[in-house]
Amino acid sequence: MPRASDVDALSADTMAALKQIYQEKIAPHVHQRW
Repeated sequence: MPRASDVDALSADTMAALKQIYQEKIAPHVHQRW
């Protein structure tokens, strides 16, 4: 199994897509707990 240090960094496009998914699908359910 590869280690995190062996895997290439995520691209800016991938990070932007993940941020959008988090903001739309996850944050509404957990943000108030921070």
